[in-house]
Amino acid sequence: MLVVGSFCLMNYLLYNITVLSVAMVKAITGGYKIKYHPEGPDGPEWEIDFTPPFKKLDMLPGLEKELGARLPAADQLHTAGGILFVHLFPRHI
Repeated sequence: MLVVGSFCLMNYLLYNITVLSVAMVKAITGGYKIKYHPEGPDGPEWEIDFTPPFKKLDMLPGLEKELGARLPAADQLHTAGGILFVHLFPRHI
């Protein structure tokens, strides 16, 4: 019962975060798309689209694909290899 309740709570929180972020972007900008300059105003411009519904991704496979690296299993993150990977992770950013 606790697992089902936790899953429902997680979905409820994700739904509310989605609604809140979409409403905030819409209220501030008047639309769902914003311009973002990750390297400052003189750098490249990215457009971020907050139009719902958002595409849902599996977290670990999605991270592995974006990083081009194999992540340690979730139950191995506390081991020496998992800790080393976490410390080396910033090199991928």
